[in-house]
Amino acid sequence: MLGLLVVLLSLLSIILGYGCWNLIKKNEQLEEVINLFYARTNATVKYMRFLDERQMFESDDEVGETFKLLVETVDKLYDFVTEIRDGNTTAQEETQ
Repeated sequence: MLGLLVVLLSLLSIILGYGCWNLIKKNEQLEEVINLFYARTNATVKYMRFLDERQMFESDDEVGETFKLLVETVDKLYDFVTEIRDGNTTAQEETQ
């Protein structure tokens, strides 16, 4: 009877260990995706500013709004990425 309990607990430990390992790998992949998305978005803003040296488009009403939204998105994403790296996120912050 004790042997059966040991076998069942061993199997349960192996299954739970694999589950944790799998979730950690997925979390690492998602962090890489977020970092890559941030880098590409930031590069896009820099390239758009490079193309618009005279700020003719950035100051325009319609196109300027796109610039402004893209910059806001990059800033929010930067805050999110730095919070993840520092480990300062809370459940309440993540839902907002």
